[in-house]
Amino acid sequence: MMNPMRPEVWQVVTRTGPVVLVTGDTGTGKSSVIQATTEQYPNTFVAPPVAVCMFDSGALQAAMFDVLATALATAQPGQVKWRDLARRLRHATREAAIEVGKALADAVIEEVVELAKARLGENAGQGLLKFYKAVKKDGSADLRRTLRTQTDSNVVRLLMRTGEEVAAVAGRDIVITLDEGNRLSDDDQRVLASIAAHPAKRVRIVITWSTAEVESLPGLTRLRKLGLEEIQVSGLSYDDVKQWLTTERLAPHADDIYALTAGYPLLVESLVAHLQSGDGLDRYSAPTLFNDVLDDALSRLPVDANHAARKLSAFAYPLPEEEIPGFLGLEPIAWGAIRDALERERVFSVAYPGRTWFHEARRSYLWSAVLTEPERDQVGQEAYSKLLEQQRNNDMPYVGGLFRQIAALASHARESQVQNPNLSAVLNLNANHLAVLAAAIELENIKPNLSTPADQVVIHAHTAFGADRRKALEALTDLDSSGVIRLHEIPHEEPGQTESRVDLLLDYECSVVARGRIQASLGKTAVPQLTDHVVRAHLERVRQESYAIITEAGHADAMGVIANANLVRAPAQLKRVGDPLVGVWLRYGDQPVTVVGVFNNNTHRSAAERELANLAGASFGRRLVVDRTFRDPTTTIASLRFIYAIYYATGLKVHTNGSEYGLENTNALPMEEFAQRQVDLLGLLRSETDELEREVYDLTAPAGVAIARRNKTEYRLGIQGAAHVYPMDFDEIESILNRGSQVHARMELALNLPPNITTKHLTTQTWPDERTQDPVVELLGTLRKQAAEFNARQPRTVVHLEKRRLQRQLTMAHIRGQQLARRMSETITIGGERGVRPSRALRLVIHTHGPRNRPTRRAAICALPPGDPNDVQIRYVSDTSVENAEAAYKAAFGADADTTDLHACMLPEMLALLLGFADNEIEVIG
Repeated sequence: MMNPMRPEVWQVVTRTGPVVLVTGDTGTGKSSVIQATTEQYPNTFVAPPVAVCMFDSGALQAAMFDVLATALATAQPGQVKWRDLARRLRHATREAAIEVGKALADAVIEEVVELAKARLGENAGQGLLKFYKAVKKDGSADLRRTLRTQTDSNVVRLLMRTGEEVAAVAGRDIVITLDEGNRLSDDDQRVLASIAAHPAKRVRIVITWSTAEVESLPGLTRLRKLGLEEIQVSGLSYDDVKQWLTTERLAPHADDIYALTAGYPLLVESLVAHLQSGDGLDRYSAPTLFNDVLDDALSRLPVDANHAARKLSAFAYPLPEEEIPGFLGLEPIAWGAIRDALERERVFSVAYPGRTWFHEARRSYLWSAVLTEPERDQVGQEAYSKLLEQQRNNDMPYVGGLFRQIAALASHARESQVQNPNLSAVLNLNANHLAVLAAAIELENIKPNLSTPADQVVIHAHTAFGADRRKALEALTDLDSSGVIRLHEIPHEEPGQTESRVDLLLDYECSVVARGRIQASLGKTAVPQLTDHVVRAHLERVRQESYAIITEAGHADAMGVIANANLVRAPAQLKRVGDPLVGVWLRYGDQPVTVVGVFNNNTHRSAAERELANLAGASFGRRLVVDRTFRDPTTTIASLRFIYAIYYATGLKVHTNGSEYGLENTNALPMEEFAQRQVDLLGLLRSETDELEREVYDLTAPAGVAIARRNKTEYRLGIQGAAHVYPMDFDEIESILNRGSQVHARMELALNLPPNITTKHLTTQTWPDERTQDPVVELLGTLRKQAAEFNARQPRTVVHLEKRRLQRQLTMAHIRGQQLARRMSETITIGGERGVRPSRALRLVIHTHGPRNRPTRRAAICALPPGDPNDVQIRYVSDTSVENAEAAYKAAFGADADTTDLHACMLPEMLALLLGFADNEIEVIG
């Protein structure tokens, strides 16, 4: 065995830098060096056993969890100091919650303490048990599982901070020793670099890195640029080799062995075992030595040990020791003898916690070059089933690092592929297929009736996983054909239209393999049910206070938010005004997400909103940003004010049949001019509406339109994010519609829209004659219907008859209406009319005759003479002898009063008219 006191051991132990790299070629003894270091630190350090990095994303974080848990168990602060540690960690989680969310920060601490408790078992002291009880949270299991499958830089920083606090309480610095850093995913390597750039004071990281792994060299270069301390482990010197061989009574072979091995310990120990078996060195040469010595070692093994080595070579990471005999079909005693033989021949030579295993280079050679294809299929099936069972059954602590191994073995699991056709489909997916599948996994919504919009899947595959949008569309159809997903159409809110939705059809087995393949092929991890993760990690208070949480990929408009909430609210027939809700529009990375919380009362909603006030953070490398929030119910909005403004802007009266609005004798317009007027109007309304109206009318972002017309048929597609008119090819639209699925994604592709500009409603209209509708009136009629739908479940706007309050309310509404009319007349042609028209003043007469207890059942007369919009006057008339409305008006304002647009009706209807509401949208209070 190699002398453990190599100089590199002391070089590592005596380094003072916060991050130390141990680098070298395959076989130089890096693992042995760091294994030896953990026993050589002074007692002022806690140096837990080495953690070996796995291949999966999240390996860095998983390894640090293991090491810190061991450090916590080893340090054993003592019952008195647990309170101090609890206080420190509470402070640390409060600070971390700003970045990762309180729930995720709490889950990090709980996972470390849970693992420490598991390591101590019955030896866990009362202090730790009380501490564990204090940090354990209900509902954290999903978050803790996620922590094991993807690394997040802020979580790693919290782990480092946890180590700092444990070190401070225990009075001993902590050394985190990690082997096989070259296995880390690119994301994990970047996280490691960010930690190295801002290191902890009392937590040191020592990590090995193989310079033979070419794919990981960019990560090593990134770390070297930070000026980290580096120990380069090369071959042993001739004197070291000779000393080793002298100990083994093989000194005469020192020259030959050094010439063949260049002092690489992995090769030296193999030749030592070879010589001790009685064989010579004559047949070896340096170029083929690595493989030849393994072949010879295998040939010297007893048959049962040889078979065991072949079967176990399927596992890149050792199975739990107690499970190996069962996998091999052996008694534990027989396995013990076989293990001794494997270690004696140095087939097992790398120390893992509690056992030895293959050196990865040897295991890879044995698996890929020694085993035949039929052998790999036989062994691969058994190993695949074993790892899948391990992944399924190990729940606490959550197993990480198996996805990629399982996925790699799945191609050899022929029986499983026959039994599960979807598994074969997953194995045949290319990079674009995997990107779309990753997007579907992340955006999956498991709640009833809320399957994932196909358009969102395509966009997310492009923005998050780098898929070409056109190829992503094709891949979506391929995945449907292969049974990996189900594409289906649901009715759209527009009559005659449907919307494509995606359902995942992966069972547990296929899901694990798919996630492993996504990691291996794309270098990224798909976070299942991403929208639910956002709620669990960042919106804990919203989740706790609400009785229902609804999440959706993409940014639903306010009407969509209300529609989602109405799925769980009492129906309008039982409760016209729905329970309080808060809608949250946020971005998680590049993905827009809509979250709706529904509450029993306003107190609960207000408590949830306090969390949202300054919400920001990140998890798993993606920044969380809240765009805005929305409350409902609020109050009715003036659904007719836009329609009334048309008259003041043009002098033209709008006619209606109750559902459609129009002007008489208008001329047909060219297609693009028609669309441009509507786009101009939407831009104008964005600045002439309040916050609630912008939400209801979906005016929060610039709006445009794509349009195509032929003969008497027109296609119109709303555009969100750009105030432009996009002419479309009529034939191309019909071709897209005939395909019947992913209509919006295909439209966006045809229009070459960037991901931040999306499409909304697609409408089709056909006319028997020319299209003579006025574009402004048509659009405002549509908005009127939208407002009426919103108002149906809102508390009615209250109008007080007390004169000062009524005067203020009428004045504000009148000024706003006149201002809108003026801007419309200045900037948009309506019904052939354009140009500034005189502003109007307002005169209102309220007849006070009638029962005192029924002030709302009185008559009212108004006029709108030319004048200053601020000039709003209210007069009261009690004389019952007036003959008609005009007489009553002049009795109040004088015989010479201007009676322009004189109008009379009952007071509630009059107030609704002047405020821009329909009659049923206000409540008049005397």
